[in-house]
Amino acid sequence: MFDELLDFLFPPRCVWCDQQGEYLCNTCKKDLKPHSEMCPICQSASPDYQVCLGCRASDEDFPLEGIVIWFSYAETIKKLILALKFGHRSHIAWFLSQRLSLLIQSHPQLSQAMQSQKLLLTYVPSHWIRKYRVKGYNQSELLAQELGVLLDTPVARLTRRVKYTRSQTKLNRKKRLSNLIWVFGSQQERDIAWDETILIVDDITTTWSTLIHVAHQIKEKHPTVKVWGVVVGRHGV
Repeated sequence: MFDELLDFLFPPRCVWCDQQGEYLCNTCKKDLKPHSEMCPICQSASPDYQVCLGCRASDEDFPLEGIVIWFSYAETIKKLILALKFGHRSHIAWFLSQRLSLLIQSHPQLSQAMQSQKLLLTYVPSHWIRKYRVKGYNQSELLAQELGVLLDTPVARLTRRVKYTRSQTKLNRKKRLSNLIWVFGSQQERDIAWDETILIVDDITTTWSTLIHVAHQIKEKHPTVKVWGVVVGRHGV
């Protein structure tokens, strides 16, 4: 009811052209560019965004089955994400999750896991300082919670951020990876079956570093599960 009241008092406006109605109007939606299906390791074309056979054979320790990407990080997506992360416009999470839910439902492996009730959603955790004193919420958690409602799929916190780090935004690949060493730990909220599929939700990825670290934490405790990542967009390196 509170959300409905906010929508009434402050109707959504397009972040790009300021037209009232949605956070991205139908005209501006046409400028969105779906991200091509690619292997997250070698970045070559790979169906369903999964790790290709060659990379799977050469890098058996890579913890993810693949990373599903909704859109390339164009200016329209950038404005939406920045408004969600730093503009205190948490309602955008619902808008973005609606689009992500369609992507997940059309993905062969993820939709099959969902239909067999073997899909569990989780998210990239925030440190409590960033969550409660800087932003007021964790945007990845909001996206996961909204997706859970849309997909009728459970959501659980499986990892925690044990060290406060500076933002990854302006770091290169090498510094992004080193910035996350010893940052994540395990925090299991529910029992996990050996054959479940875990889907880590995040807003934006550049080098996959955060998703990789979170996936490693999950696989350490549950080596038999399949772990996927899903993001709203990918920023080019």
